Formats: sequence, C-alpha cells, structure tokens
Amino acid sequence: MFQHYKIIQRLIHILSALIFIISCACIFWLYQHGYLTNQEKIQALIGQDKVWGAILFTIFQMMQVVVPIVPASLTMMLAVMTFHPLVGVLTSCIGIIIGTMILFLLTRWYGKRFCLLFIKEATLKKYEDLISRHSSFTAIFIICMLLPFAPADLLVMLAALSNMPFKTFARIIICCKPISIIGHILLLFIVVNGSFISSKFWEFFLELFSYFYNANVCII
Repeated sequence: MFQHYKIIQRLIHILSALIFIISCACIFWLYQHGYLTNQEKIQALIGQDKVWGAILFTIFQMMQVVVPIVPASLTMMLAVMTFHPLVGVLTSCIGIIIGTMILFLLTRWYGKRFCLLFIKEATLKKYEDLISRHSSFTAIFIICMLLPFAPADLLVMLAALSNMPFKTFARIIICCKPISIIGHILLLFIVVNGSFISSKFWEFFLELFSYFYNANVCII
C-alpha cells in the first residue's frame, strides 16, 4: 500500500484542494441559481427516485468520511432538501457513522502513515501535543463529537492512534454524531438562508433532536 507513499500523499493533497475549490464553486452556483433556497428546484435537479437517491446519498456520506474530499456540509444540505428532512438526516447519520467507524479501523490498522495521506504532519503533531496535555482524551472526544463543526475526521484518527477500545469509540459515535449532524444542518440553513426554515421545519428538528437526546440518555 505504501510502496509509492510520497507520490500518493502528494496526489491526495492536490486532489483534495482541487475538489474543495470545485465544491465551493458548485455551492456558489447552486445558491446563485436558487437551488439552495427552493426545495422543488433541487429535487428536480437531483431526480425523483427517492429510494435509490437515499441509498446513494448514504453511500456517498460514508465515502466522504473515509476519503475527506467533498465537504460534508454540501451533501448534508442536499440530502435534507432533496428528501423528507427525516430521510435526509438519517442518510447523513447512517453514512457518516459507518464511514467514521471504517476510518477508525483503517487508522488503527495502518497507523500514522495512513493519517498523513490526508493530514500534514505538522497539523497531526500539533493536535497530538494538545491532546497529550490533557488527562482525559475520552471526555474531550465526546465533547468534540457533539459540536457541529469540530474537526471530526482528525479527532477520529487521534482516537484510533490512542488506546481507546473500538467498543467505547462506537458507543460515543452512535450517541453523539446524530446530535452534531442535526446541529450542523440547522446552522447551515441559517447561514445560507434563514427564511427557508419554516416553523414546521424548526419543530421537526427540535423534536428529532429531543428524540436522539432521550435515546442517548437511555443508552448511557
């Protein structure tokens, strides 16, 4: 896997930068043409096959965690606007949770060399030093997994490099990720166009947030 490590590393970094620029351009184009403020337009653009569409979005969310190229924010917004909000949230939750677990296992198997395919060595070392100065990485990890815009992929890699058991990691992700995803989506819609969020939309997300919170309390 690492026979041509430096070449692969450089290609991934260049590809990530290019895809990020293209993704930003796509977001701008969608916003300029009203797709991010008109649910009917985005549904017509992506297609009407809801079942296969939801499956593809779930797979895509899973893949973008393992290979962090396309910003998750874009796919989260499109999923919620294309489908029913519940389906959009579920596709993001299921895909991201599975992808996060795969990322953890890959990092644990291949170690720092896998991390450095996506992250600069200086950045990884900075976070490792920061974590080493605190006695409880698990508590920090839980808090960060609850935050909508925390560097989740990097923290997952750090968790895999630590001695955290996979069982503990999986439990934290299943409990915390849905909450951070819901908060992430709400903040995105407020930033893009607050008027798009109707009162029923708010009520639905608050109810969904409450459901996940109560479910987590029962699990813990």
